[in-house]
Amino acid sequence: MKSASDILDQAAIDNLREMGGGDMAFVADLIMTFLEDAPGLLTHLRHAVHENAPGDVRLYAHSLKGNALDFGATHFADLCAQMETLGKSGELSGSASLMAQIDTAYDEAESALRVVAGV
Repeated sequence: MKSASDILDQAAIDNLREMGGGDMAFVADLIMTFLEDAPGLLTHLRHAVHENAPGDVRLYAHSLKGNALDFGATHFADLCAQMETLGKSGELSGSASLMAQIDTAYDEAESALRVVAGV
């Protein structure tokens, strides 16, 4: 199993800590908010893929990508960026396979972020 440092970009975590004046409780709160919001966005993204709705795919993938980058989940963000590109192109061929990769990457990022948050 990958460690948190293998999954997360430490510079992003350091940036969050700096924003919070070094307060790890602040960082933990931000992480927990992301972990509460992300599953709903993933559900919406899955639905948009299933319904072949490129505009919605682009929107949800873009939101997830931005959030993932804020928390240093770069692999997850990269996959979301690929999905966003599919949504922009209007051609969602391959999106179901990519969605499976996104789900796996999110699970890894969630576990790593829980370690950082201390939960």
